[in-house]
Amino acid sequence: QKLINTQKSMSPLLSKLLNTHLSLMSNWKDWTVTDVIHWFVNVDNGEYKQYQIQLTKGITKENVKGSSLKYVDDNCLLRWEVFDIEKRQKLLGAIKSLVSEKSAQEKETVQPGLNGMILTTTNGQQEGK
Repeated sequence: QKLINTQKSMSPLLSKLLNTHLSLMSNWKDWTVTDVIHWFVNVDNGEYKQYQIQLTKGITKENVKGSSLKYVDDNCLLRWEVFDIEKRQKLLGAIKSLVSEKSAQEKETVQPGLNGMILTTTNGQQEGK
């Protein structure tokens, strides 16, 4: 019974934590340099913590914010001294995944309306077509 009560009491907390995480991940374009560094070193459950000093130096020096993530490439990671090719590829894949998730959300959808077409943007605005 104690376990069930503990699970029930944790459920709202876990839900809030998950919602916070999802909100932060969906707002990656608004990340600061510090947020970007934090994300890099925590990709794949902290697999890149060993590069924290180098990443902090490079990302800070180049002022990489969330909106700049789409420009990060293999050359950047090499400048930031991530020399392991497999780790670089995994990081690039994580960046691509993060950036493409947002891009997919930003796409507009067109749905048929009663008097024509309705264009729905990601911010929920609708325009008649």
